[in-house]
Amino acid sequence: MTKDSINLVDQKLGLSSTQILEKQKIFGPNVLMEKKGRTPLRIFLEQFKSPLIYVFFAAGIMVVFLAMNNLIHYVKDRQLKFPRVMVLQTYTIIRLHIDNNRIGLVV
Repeated sequence: MTKDSINLVDQKLGLSSTQILEKQKIFGPNVLMEKKGRTPLRIFLEQFKSPLIYVFFAAGIMVVFLAMNNLIHYVKDRQLKFPRVMVLQTYTIIRLHIDNNRIGLVV
């Protein structure tokens, strides 16, 4: 089969059976490859690429350590106030992080 015979197609009848077989030998079957989609786990893990997430993690870890330190002194001396604000801050940071990733998973 020559290059010219590949391009010759009857506009009314289309390709003949032999032309189809010859083209399939040269170019392969006329099938589109399915692209693998992203899994929800992969989408979730991709949320951690943002530098802002690392700032949230660092803030959360600092607040947890400060709250634990304050709690230890509270139990030990009973002079400091219970660190409710720090516990609330820790909960808020963790909750924001979880909600951010859930929204990113849906969108």
